[in-house]
Amino acid sequence: MSVILKDFFYLHLVSRIEKQRLGVDGHHTSMVHDATTVQDHFQTLVSIDDIRKRAVMDIANKNLAAIKKNCEEVVRKYYKKYGHFKSMLANFAKIPEEHWKEYLNEIQLIELNRRDDEIEGMETEFTNQTTDYEQEIEYTEGESFSYIVTGGARIARGLTLEGLTITCFSRRAVEPNYDTMLQMARWCGYRPGYEDLVRILTTKQIRDDYGLIFEAEANMRMQLNQLKDDSDPVSEIIWIKMSEGLSVSGRLPMKNFREVINGFSNFLAEYTWTHYPSEFYGSAPYKGFDAYRRRLEPRLTLAPPPKGESGYRVHMNFDVNSLAKFMNAYLNSFPSPPAVCSQRDVLRSAFDQLRSFKQWNVAIATSGKGTSYAHPVTGKNYQTVVRTPDNNKIKQVHSGFETAARIDLKANELRTNPLLIVYLADPTIKYGDGTRCFPGANEPVVLLGIVSPVAKGKRDEFIRGYRVHAVGLPSWLS
Repeated sequence: MSVILKDFFYLHLVSRIEKQRLGVDGHHTSMVHDATTVQDHFQTLVSIDDIRKRAVMDIANKNLAAIKKNCEEVVRKYYKKYGHFKSMLANFAKIPEEHWKEYLNEIQLIELNRRDDEIEGMETEFTNQTTDYEQEIEYTEGESFSYIVTGGARIARGLTLEGLTITCFSRRAVEPNYDTMLQMARWCGYRPGYEDLVRILTTKQIRDDYGLIFEAEANMRMQLNQLKDDSDPVSEIIWIKMSEGLSVSGRLPMKNFREVINGFSNFLAEYTWTHYPSEFYGSAPYKGFDAYRRRLEPRLTLAPPPKGESGYRVHMNFDVNSLAKFMNAYLNSFPSPPAVCSQRDVLRSAFDQLRSFKQWNVAIATSGKGTSYAHPVTGKNYQTVVRTPDNNKIKQVHSGFETAARIDLKANELRTNPLLIVYLADPTIKYGDGTRCFPGANEPVVLLGIVSPVAKGKRDEFIRGYRVHAVGLPSWLS
């Protein structure tokens, strides 16, 4: 930690100097968030103060070169891609000795979250006087001060620090929940004029935590954006992606609510439908059809549905391991993390929850008046189906929902195997205004539906991911 604190201190110093060179007015603040106890907070400031005192001593001993060297090292380490990198380095040679003294002596060390009455009741002996460091920070209007701040609960609850530029953040919550970790990161304070100077020193674990939290939040926002104006917020299910080692929330209220929230972590809808994701718009290549052609089609032995329905061909009792190879290839065709893609994540979660079923049924839609597609390499022709998304909103991708959801079953038969429904949608179709339904796609668009085994009368045991206003409730589940 001593190396990190040294880097942190000199980053505070060089960013303060650079702000002045750029003419940025206002207070300059850096923060250390590395511990929970009062004693640790105090010791952190003692360590930082020791670094500052050594720098002051170097000046007294006419060893200004040592300070400049430390400044140059952190600039080369942390600001290599900074637009004013060379000017920043060159500026150190122009600063006279008395100004270096001012920069060092003006730094105020603040220990927030400590109170005199709390300290009096503590059975702790400090090596320094407990009054050495201020316990409050006061931002005087019209003046400019240099602060280094540490503390516990107060800076972990979204406290705004003016002019915050350098942050050393190594404290991970004991029980890392999404909301707790987000609240600990709500430092704010950044202002125009010095965005490129902001640096955050943290651990790989914490960096990965926030990457996962960002993905979960962005995923949830995408789902909210896909709701219609007349959507019912009570009946709509918004899936919250969970990650190993992180919880969605801390304390949850009543038992029934806890059960629903916990269900999100093992998302399993009765019906899971895909739509053409916006991640494929523009330059992103669509590779879903290649996954279908290579991984699924060669293994299918298709036959008419059990009831003789038209419009579909089915393969009964398809091996889940072979299906997994197709699903992996299909899902890998989507943009990879850290790109957020709700379709990829929802499908993967639904399939993973149903992998315990060793046999699946697969249905391929064959009806429709889509444009015939000839593969440029094999020359094989594919008859596509016309499927028009509702402006890319989550919605069933087919008509005749009730027929499709039971295409592999006999009359009154209960489902015992999951069903994968596959549609090869015509990539050339357009909306009424002339815009393409599947922009960026030149091959048939593979749209999937997954129907989970749900015994009649047991549907309330599942988290219902279908949209009642869009597809209706099939009679066999009523």
